[in-house]
Amino acid sequence: MLWDVNIQTGVAAYWPERLSTSGYSIDEIAPNITAWGTRVHPEDSNRIRKAFNAHAKGRLPLFECEYRLRAKNGRWKWILSRGKIVELDSGGNPLRIIGTSFDISAQKNAELIVQKYHEQLERQVEERTAELERALQDLKQKTEEQALLLNTIDVQVWYLTDPGTYGLVNQSTADFLGVQLETIPGKRLSEFYSPDVVAVWEASNTEVFQSRQTVYTEELTPNAAGEPRWMSITKTPKLDQYGNVEYVVCAGTDITERKRLEEENLEMERKLLHAQKLESLAVMAGGIAHDFNNQLAVVLGNLELGLMDLAPDSVVRPSVMNAIQAAKRSAELCRQIQIYTGNTFYNPLDLDLNELLNTNPIPMQLRVSRNVTLNLESHNTLPPIKGDPDQIQCLVTNILVNASEAVGDKNGEVRLSTGVIDCDAEYLSRSRIEEKPEPGRFVFLEVTDTGYGMDADTQRRLFDPFFSTKFWGRGLGMSKVIGITKGHHGAIIVDSEVGKGTTIRVLFPVQEEVQDSFVTHNKAAETKSPVSDIARRKTILVVEDETGVRDLAVRRLDVLGYDTIVAGDGEEGVNVFRERPNEIDLVMLDFKMPKMNGVETFGELIRIKPDVRVMLCSGYTEDVVMQSFPGQRPAVVLHKPYNMEELKTELDRLLS
Repeated sequence: MLWDVNIQTGVAAYWPERLSTSGYSIDEIAPNITAWGTRVHPEDSNRIRKAFNAHAKGRLPLFECEYRLRAKNGRWKWILSRGKIVELDSGGNPLRIIGTSFDISAQKNAELIVQKYHEQLERQVEERTAELERALQDLKQKTEEQALLLNTIDVQVWYLTDPGTYGLVNQSTADFLGVQLETIPGKRLSEFYSPDVVAVWEASNTEVFQSRQTVYTEELTPNAAGEPRWMSITKTPKLDQYGNVEYVVCAGTDITERKRLEEENLEMERKLLHAQKLESLAVMAGGIAHDFNNQLAVVLGNLELGLMDLAPDSVVRPSVMNAIQAAKRSAELCRQIQIYTGNTFYNPLDLDLNELLNTNPIPMQLRVSRNVTLNLESHNTLPPIKGDPDQIQCLVTNILVNASEAVGDKNGEVRLSTGVIDCDAEYLSRSRIEEKPEPGRFVFLEVTDTGYGMDADTQRRLFDPFFSTKFWGRGLGMSKVIGITKGHHGAIIVDSEVGKGTTIRVLFPVQEEVQDSFVTHNKAAETKSPVSDIARRKTILVVEDETGVRDLAVRRLDVLGYDTIVAGDGEEGVNVFRERPNEIDLVMLDFKMPKMNGVETFGELIRIKPDVRVMLCSGYTEDVVMQSFPGQRPAVVLHKPYNMEELKTELDRLLS
C-alpha cells in the first residue's frame, strides 16, 4: 500500500483505493491521518512517534517502523511501514511524507510458531530462545548486541545463504566445527564435512529453500574431533517482501545422549520381553513337573505297597521292581525339567570344585571330539561352595560339549580352568542371568575354546531353550547350564568374538559359613524297615487336595502303624485341627491347594497351636518353599515323590 501524508494538515492519500492491509476503504479513513492512528495498537504508538522523530531530525535516512493495526474485522495485523520526508515548509519543518506499508502478519506468526516449536525441545533452549526472541525484538537494529546474545547460548545457530554455504554463525557452531568464529561466513559445507554428510545436508537444505517451509530434521554429524553426534535441527526460511528466501535460520541441539538413552530403553524392553517369555516357559514347566510329580507319587507309592505284599519268590516281583525303577527315572525327568527353569530341588553340599573335577576326569575327555585337546588348569586351593555335585557335573558336561562343537572339525583346544575372583556389582551386571548375585568372592569355572566365536545375535540367544546352531542339536544343553547356575545363585559371563573363540565363565558364590536350613533331606536305602513302636500310638492329619496322593499317604501311614484323619483342602484341614488339636500329633500338609494354600494353612495352624508339628510335602524347590514362609516355618519339607523309607525316617525323627 502507498500513502502520501501532509504532516501539518493531517490530510492523507492512499493507493489503492481499498486498503487490503486493513480492509477499510479510503472513505472510511480519509482524509485525516488521525483516523489511521486511532487504529494503531496503544503499545506501538510511541514507537511510531520515535521512529518518525528520528527520521525528521536526520538521524535516520528513512522512517521505518513495525506496529500492530486493528483491521476492519477487529483483528490485529502486523504492519511494516517505510517512508521519507519529501517536502519541508519555509521554516524547515517536515511538511509532506510519502511511503509504503506491508502486511507482515504471516511472517510474525511464523516466527511465533518457530519460537513455540523450539520451546518444546529443551527447557534450557526454551529459556534462552525466549530471551533471544525478546532481545531481537528490542535490539533489531543492533547487530553487535544481537551477535553477543547469540554467542551466549549453547545451542548452535547458523544462517545459510544457499543450500551449501554458511552465512553468520554463533560461537557454539564454531566450537562444534573446531574453527574460529570469524572464518566461517561464506565457506561451503564441503570444507568441514565429508561428501556423504554434505550430500545429506544439502538435500535437506534445498528442501527448505524450495518449499519455503520450516523443516525439522535429526541428522548424524561428526564434530571437530570426528565423533559422530546426533543433532536435532530446525531450519526456518527468512522471506523477503516478495516471498523469496533471503536466508535460512538453523538452530541445532546435540541430542546424542537422548538417542543413547532411547537405545538403552529399547534394549531393556527387549530384554524384559525375552525374560518374560522365558519366565512363562519356566512357569509352564514348573506346573507340569508339579502335577506330574503328584501322579508319579501315586504310581510309585502303590507299586511300593504292592511290592511289600508280594512273596520274595513271586514271579511278578521283577516286573514290579522294573516298574518302580521306571517311575523313579520319570521322577528324575521331572527334576530335569525344573533344571531348565532354574528352580531345581537339590541337596546343597559343601563342595571343593577342584576335587569334583579331578575325581574322574575321563568322562570330561569323552565329551570333546578327538581333534580337540582338553587342558585342565586348576587353582591350587579353592574355598568350598554350596552345590549339588550331580548338577555341577551336568553343567560342566554341557559347556564342554558346546565348546567342542564350536571348534568343529579342525584341530583345536578347549581349556577348563578354576579359580577365585572378587567381583563388584559392575562386573556382575554382565551376567546373563536376570537376577544378579551380591558382590563378593566367587569360585569360577571357566571354559575357553579356539572355535569360530559367536556374533551378537548368537550370543543373545545362546541360552534360549531349543536354540542351536547345529542341525542335529536339541538346543537344551546351554539352557540347562543357565538353569543350574540360577539354581546355585551364581552368574554366567560370556566373552566371544567372531574368529577368536569363546570364553564362558560360571561364578559360584563362596559360602563363608554353612547356613542353617529348616529343610532336612535323607536319601535312605530302598529296603523295608520294621515299624517303630512309637508310630502305633500317633495320629496324623493328612491335608491333600489330590485324591490319589491323599489315599496313598493314608495307606502308607496305615502300613507304618499311624492313625490318620484326612482333609481335602487347607480350609477343611484347619477346621478339623481346630476341633481336635490335642488329638493330632502331626500334620502332613500339601504346599499347593485350592481355597487355602499350604502357607496360609500353616499360618492358621500355628495360631491354633504354636508348637504344632508340620511336615510340608511339595514338588517345588527348596528355595521356593523357604521364600514362601516369612516367619515360623514347618519342621520338615518332604520332596515329592518320596518313598516309604524317607517318610518313615522323617516321621520317626519328628515324633520320637
